[in-house]
Amino acid sequence: MDLNKIRKAARDQGWKVAPTRKGHMAFTSPDGQTYIASGTPGDVRSLRNTVAALVRMGLQWPPPTKKQLRSRRRRGEETK
Repeated sequence: MDLNKIRKAARDQGWKVAPTRKGHMAFTSPDGQTYIASGTPGDVRSLRNTVAALVRMGLQWPPPTKKQLRSRRRRGEETK
């Protein structure tokens, strides 16, 4: 797991992800909640803590596969 995968998954799910002036990453959910993460996480635990906080805010992790997304579109479900 690395921060780039988390950023990509968040963007794919409609989140806004932008660096701050001090080098952190700001994750903003579609409903407006913001989480500030370290721009250069020091260890694996910090990445896990970031993912846990984002999941509590509504991020789907692990991100859905292409097959899952395709299946949802066929059934007419909203893609998260």
